[in-house]
Amino acid sequence: MAKAKKASLKSKKGPDEAPEKKIRELTRENARLLREVEELREKERQFEELIRFKKVLLEISTRLVHPPVEQIEQEIEQGLRQIVEFLGVDRGGVYIFSGDRTRIPRKYFWGMKGIPESAAVLDDQKFPWLSEKLRKGEILVIPRVEDLPEEAAQDREELKKYRNLSSLVIPLAVGKNVFGAVTFGAVRAERHWPEELIQRVRLVGVIFASALARKQSEEALRRAELEYRTVAEFNYDWEYWANPDGTLRYVSPSCKRITGYSPQEFIQHPSLTREVILPIDREVWDQHFRESRRGVSHHDIQFRIRRADGQVRWIEHACQAVRSPQGEFLGYRVSNRDVTERKSAEEAARKKDESLAEAQRIAHLGNWHWNIETNELSWSDEVYRIFGLPPQEFGATYDAFLAFIHPGDRGGVEEAVNRSLADPSVPYGIEHRIVRPDGSERFVHERGEVTFDDGGRPIRMIGTVQDITERKRAEALLQRSQEELRALSVQLLSVQEEERKRIARELHDGIGQSLSALKFMLENRLQLMEKDSISCDLHPLEGMVPMLQNAVEEVRQMQTDLRPPILDDLGILATLSWFCREYQKIYAGIKIETDLGIQENEVPAPLKTVIYRVLQEAMNNIAKHSQATRVRLSLGQKEGRVYLRVEDNGSGFDLRQVRSEERPGRGFGLTSMRERTELSGGSFSIESIEGRGTTLQASWRL
Repeated sequence: MAKAKKASLKSKKGPDEAPEKKIRELTRENARLLREVEELREKERQFEELIRFKKVLLEISTRLVHPPVEQIEQEIEQGLRQIVEFLGVDRGGVYIFSGDRTRIPRKYFWGMKGIPESAAVLDDQKFPWLSEKLRKGEILVIPRVEDLPEEAAQDREELKKYRNLSSLVIPLAVGKNVFGAVTFGAVRAERHWPEELIQRVRLVGVIFASALARKQSEEALRRAELEYRTVAEFNYDWEYWANPDGTLRYVSPSCKRITGYSPQEFIQHPSLTREVILPIDREVWDQHFRESRRGVSHHDIQFRIRRADGQVRWIEHACQAVRSPQGEFLGYRVSNRDVTERKSAEEAARKKDESLAEAQRIAHLGNWHWNIETNELSWSDEVYRIFGLPPQEFGATYDAFLAFIHPGDRGGVEEAVNRSLADPSVPYGIEHRIVRPDGSERFVHERGEVTFDDGGRPIRMIGTVQDITERKRAEALLQRSQEELRALSVQLLSVQEEERKRIARELHDGIGQSLSALKFMLENRLQLMEKDSISCDLHPLEGMVPMLQNAVEEVRQMQTDLRPPILDDLGILATLSWFCREYQKIYAGIKIETDLGIQENEVPAPLKTVIYRVLQEAMNNIAKHSQATRVRLSLGQKEGRVYLRVEDNGSGFDLRQVRSEERPGRGFGLTSMRERTELSGGSFSIESIEGRGTTLQASWRL
């Protein structure tokens, strides 16, 4: 029905309407055709532009595929110029991150004539928003700088300083590693950045990134090789660089000194590195080589080589994988050090340690080291043996050490240690008992020294410990022997005095009485003969009387020398007074002063004889050797002790010659006086200064 209506309307139109309609239809058709032509032309233009861009891209990429490293910068600048001209923008630049990634300095730049340069550095202070985006690897499309968001206000002001109206920033990255950016900017007019264009420019970024990464890698490799070669050429060790295929890139000159072979010989015959190793050590090398190929972490190994001249040398080998900044495996850096002397020293040290350990075992002497800061205590094997522990099977600490000390000695040890830790001038030295795990006790002697830091704080202590159990036992036996000897000596002196007393008594009661009776009888007979006027020569008999008198006097003197009767009859005080009187009769040039400040009953009976004998010997010495003119004799009591002091103003003598024991032939009798005093439980001392006299003192506790 619609068609019929339409036909009816057509039939009503006039004849002039048909051409006009035709014209309109042709006009519309012509417009459509023109649009299609324009679209075809635009597509053709875009296609031509794409072809031209691809040609430019191919030209740039071709130049940047394998150029020498020295030409990469020139090719980057040329490629940057081509892209700026192709895009119709005003300038372009390439920026590379600094090592700490806080700055992005401009590396390359190209701009149209009369166009100012872009910012020399993009940093966090002036371009915080832009820098952060680039670190994240984001593409920045900025049609209008004025439209940047508020958080980019700082960046907007800085970009305007450099007359930026529009910008396009493409990150440069290898994998996930963003190391820079390529930028394009419009200065004279704002620029729209269509998506197709952005994708094309991204390809430029990929090409530039690849070329720059290779340049960085090559330069880093060259620097590393130069540094390696510089170091290796002057290195004392035998260094070389092995490629992944086993060939040698570099061998240092030191190999000649160590192996006797030249670097060129190793480079031409890489297998020589294994062939010089002694067959007995090649398994160590082969195992290390296999582990390196499997990526096992490297460690140092030691082996022996035979030099070209036949000498055997010890080598310490260390190697490390070499990789490019992008992680590419480039081979191994190897360092071989001649450690023959060190090995010899180690062997000598080992033998020395064994000898020391043997000496310590024989002497029962061990050494220890205490790290005070960490409370770690290290012992030599002999210390473990002294303490009855298996060597190196005990976690030694200071507290654990204290646990082995006999409870009765532990406090003294701690006190001695604390004194040494508190005062650098106080050395550590002590004898104490320890209790072994089996319950047995041992005596040890410890000595130690403390090391202090600059602040005066103790940081470590070293010392020795010696098992002196046998010595202690020997000392105990010696002490018992000395006590027994002392007792025998006391008994001997007592017996001697008793014998002196008996002989003196027998001289007095026997020979003395007989001689006196004989003298008396002879005198009586001579008197009777004189009265009876018997005619005979009496002179021989008269001469016998003085002889008998002298014999009686000598017997009396012998009796007194053996033991004065007055000592037993009247006591020590009377005896001393009598002795001094008799002494001055004989030695009239020596004046004696006496100070007897003690009562007779205050002197123990056993000491009286000892006091008399010491005084007798001292006075004899003065008469024989001192040339004294005055003697002061004192006997008294002070602070619970009885003392005898004899002082003279004589010539004196050198105590160093007689302090330990009396020299033969001197006749001083000092040893006799000391022994008598000490055997009776007293103490004996003597002081003498040459030219100023001598003071002798003996004392006994009451």
